Amino acid sequence: MKSFYNRILNYSTDQKFILLTAIAMFMPFYIGIGVLIVDMFYFVYQNKFKEIFDKTNLSVFGLIFAVYSLVVSIVFNNTYGILATVGMFVLFVFVLFIRKNMTEQFMEDCMIIIMLFASFCFLITLTQYSIILKNNSFNYAQFMKYISENRTTVGTFFFNANYYAMVCSLVGIISAYKYFSTESFERLFSFVVGILSVLTLLITDSRGAMFASFIAVFALTIMMKKRKYTIAIISLFALGFVGIVAAGRMDLIPRIDKIGFDMGLRKSIWISAIEAFKKNFVIGVGPLGIHNIYATIRNRAIVHSHNLYLDILVNFGLIGAGLLVPIICQLFKEIKSLYSKKYTKMIIAMIIMVMIHSMVDVTIFWTQTSFIFLTFVVGVGELSTVPVTELSLFKNKKSFNTKNIYEK
Repeated sequence: MKSFYNRILNYSTDQKFILLTAIAMFMPFYIGIGVLIVDMFYFVYQNKFKEIFDKTNLSVFGLIFAVYSLVVSIVFNNTYGILATVGMFVLFVFVLFIRKNMTEQFMEDCMIIIMLFASFCFLITLTQYSIILKNNSFNYAQFMKYISENRTTVGTFFFNANYYAMVCSLVGIISAYKYFSTESFERLFSFVVGILSVLTLLITDSRGAMFASFIAVFALTIMMKKRKYTIAIISLFALGFVGIVAAGRMDLIPRIDKIGFDMGLRKSIWISAIEAFKKNFVIGVGPLGIHNIYATIRNRAIVHSHNLYLDILVNFGLIGAGLLVPIICQLFKEIKSLYSKKYTKMIIAMIIMVMIHSMVDVTIFWTQTSFIFLTFVVGVGELSTVPVTELSLFKNKKSFNTKNIYEK
């Protein structure tokens, strides 16, 4: 721990700003947003924007996408879309800033900081619900029913229980990766954080996040060739499911009694989203577009399409979705060609989890969740061997490699 503390002290001012912002993401969400705004003033004061926007495919297409989203939102008088675009742009700038300051050791320390402060949130939640459990003498089924009926009280720091569930999932994947790839104290710490993330994920009562996390960690054990853990996960799942069915206790599965209603509601939202897309399929209507079209569906306030893929089409249309293609392609090339191949597996596991969970929810579209996800998915590009191509729109095409962190 002493060496960790000394490393933090020795990091540059820019890297300390990144770590401070990461810590703020585990406080009430408005504090994290406030810190990001302070970061923007720091960039202006230090004249960082020219360095951040380096004319690579990622920064140029990201900037074009932000302008496009803003213009579309203004055209359709989408106030929430305008605000969301500004928020996306601020986060995008900061993620590019992270990318410029990323080293392998700094990435490892970002993981530790995120696990450490996430564990504080997990402990607060678990303590809160332990007191509730003790005061009401609930059995497991009664406790899960209580959680299901009081989900708005979970994840105070993360706006709602579903966003909190995404945080639990991401931190759980980081801790699983660290557990499989480290030794001694760090391995023990990762194990404890992993257990806390699983217990807190259960309390969020998010079925989509639970299923997506299970698949992602299962995939991680396969990619990291941890066969005994792969077998253990399959065995535990099979035994648990058989045991629940044999005992006739399907009520032990989180919110099993609400699956029909919830899927029916999602079906209505998806149908409405498809209709909204058909009306403006070329350019979309801007972020949070479905809320701008349908304030409520089946008497429920709706802010997104409960499906990330549909949401992108509704919000940004075919043109906006097309602008994202070069960004995604660049990121996948970078992830594939990392010097340190071990990171590839963790990041792929994160992407698997987000892609699966995003079929039924859009919890990645939030400051805290996207910050954790993009810190690694985008930030890690600085460790890649992929040539970064400047666009001919600005100057003659020129290729260069990102820095080799192992270069003597």
